[in-house]
Amino acid sequence: MNWDLVNGGDNPWGPPGIVAGLPIDILVDPLVTDTLFVNNYGGGNIKSTDGGNTFSLASQGYTGAQLFNVEAFPDNPSRIIVAGRSGVFQGFNHGASWRGLSYPPANFLETSAVSIKPDESNVLIAGAGGDDWMYRSIDNGNSWEKVFTIPNGESNCFRSFAFANSNPEIVYAGTCTSFHTTIALDFGLDGLGIYKSEDGGNNWQEANDANVG
Repeated sequence: MNWDLVNGGDNPWGPPGIVAGLPIDILVDPLVTDTLFVNNYGGGNIKSTDGGNTFSLASQGYTGAQLFNVEAFPDNPSRIIVAGRSGVFQGFNHGASWRGLSYPPANFLETSAVSIKPDESNVLIAGAGGDDWMYRSIDNGNSWEKVFTIPNGESNCFRSFAFANSNPEIVYAGTCTSFHTTIALDFGLDGLGIYKSEDGGNNWQEANDANVG
């Protein structure tokens, strides 16, 4: 495997005249592999359509706040969803425009993770950073229901979600200790363990053994 340095050396990477920031997550369009979507801490969202040789700003309607993860909708990879300091956002046309999804009763102040159910892309799950809560939506994020709270939590958060490809009704959630999501995600505080759902995210139980905190 060979690697090439893109926009390296003395030239800053990202769009001309834009401080791109620090890359946090990169998404490649599975249908158009030269299209890259990059989320950046302190720089917003940028897009490349030529394999990373050049970039353009792709943050219309989005705040550019710190992001924690990005996913593409399986039935339409040009639609993107992100979790970040300012809540859940959905991007259209590879991030050319954005729409916030922090609707009541969720009203996310911060979101530490979000994921799309592979076989039902209208079903989303999200973790409210620092509040111990998990929310689920069955209508593309237009409304949310609180489905789980980390037991004995104290400003902890859900770090990631993973649906099983063999059976999307099974989904796992990883948790971490944190007074504030930024502290936990930037400096790597202790994990709290894994939770598992067998009904697409409605109900949850611990999935830990003696070797997992």
